[in-house]
Amino acid sequence: MKMNIEKENRFFKLTRAGIEDYKKNDPLEKARNPRQSYFAGQWDVNWAFGNWIITVIFLIGSLAIDLFLFPFQVLSIIFENDKKRMNAK
Repeated sequence: MKMNIEKENRFFKLTRAGIEDYKKNDPLEKARNPRQSYFAGQWDVNWAFGNWIITVIFLIGSLAIDLFLFPFQVLSIIFENDKKRMNAK
């Protein structure tokens, strides 16, 4: 009988530790407790850096497209003004 109680106690301790561990890593609990770091879990870190990398790639890409198209916009404005000037004469 005593061994059975020890097994039950051990199981209860393991379950209790599992519940505490779950509470530590619960995303809702993290959201409720602002003092806990956003970078507490590895999953959060991976997603945070992934989002930053994607954002930076899009920003650099859009800037590159703008810088590539800018001379063509300037040239089209110049040629448009030339056409207007030619038609006015």
